[in-house]
Amino acid sequence: MDKEVGNKDFGIWLLDDSNPERSENALTVPFDLRYPVRHNIWTPMFDAIQDRVFRQHRLRLNTSSLFIRNAIENPRHRPTGAAVKWSAEVEAEMRGFQRDIRVHHPPPLLCFGTFAFEFVRRAPDVDADPPRRFGYWTTEQLPVALGASRILIFASHSPLPPECIKAR
Repeated sequence: MDKEVGNKDFGIWLLDDSNPERSENALTVPFDLRYPVRHNIWTPMFDAIQDRVFRQHRLRLNTSSLFIRNAIENPRHRPTGAAVKWSAEVEAEMRGFQRDIRVHHPPPLLCFGTFAFEFVRRAPDVDADPPRRFGYWTTEQLPVALGASRILIFASHSPLPPECIKAR
């Protein structure tokens, strides 16, 4: 499975935890069209974003270059929910992701899963709080963290990504 797909300069990034362990050899890219997460989670979110963009700007997002990646490739390297310190393999993936963040400055970054959320939160200039175990992020904790974060935000004051195309 490819590590990532799309254009890093696209205005929205999607980040999942890791390759799906049971089907990683059958899929070709993260959020592969054959993978249920794409339809169960991303499609309803994307519909809401498209609706908002269209109603406010009479535009639609051209998602052919949407940037999608997994936080880490190998699902067996994913730390346990209780681990604050991560393995050398995960730290190496983190450094590559941090470079991408510094170079491309993605406006909204949509994370799927608590590990992906903590992975992004540890990136530079995203969140100044100390690292946490990703198991800390429960349904009670995430809304509090998201209130002060640019992760998972598509607010009306966010700049409209240049990838928008005129609606017919």
